[in-house]
Amino acid sequence: MKLPALDFRVRCSAGVFCVAVLALQVVAATPVSFVVTSDLHYGLNRSQFRGAANVAAVEVNAALADAINALPRVTLPADDGVAAGQVVGAVEFVAVTGDIANRQEAVPLRIQPAAASWAQFEQSFAQRLSLRTSSGAVTPLMVVPGNHDLSN
Repeated sequence: MKLPALDFRVRCSAGVFCVAVLALQVVAATPVSFVVTSDLHYGLNRSQFRGAANVAAVEVNAALADAINALPRVTLPADDGVAAGQVVGAVEFVAVTGDIANRQEAVPLRIQPAAASWAQFEQSFAQRLSLRTSSGAVTPLMVVPGNHDLSN
């Protein structure tokens, strides 16, 4: 098996901000399907969702998890894109890139504690996912805290 090529670079701007970039070049025989989502903001209500008003994030994000669970059976558009006209198939990972909770902003809102938001996330989203990878394993869920998660 040939190992993938790695390229590691550090880029700095005026010596103040540095960004490390690790590029991994992999040539895959088949496309890899994954899901990235963000800003679930448990503890808030959506003004409109599926024709209803003032819908709790718990309900909205449970519907998102259900939609993600349906992806392996979805057929991609028959256009010029990667895997055009094919079924999505197995999902290799799901990433949530922050803002599970919501912080108190500079307005007089009552925002639930982050611990309550994370508990709702676990029950209505994380435990609801039922995906499998191409090897048959449970699809990993990767969560990165966002600015709202760290400040609540």
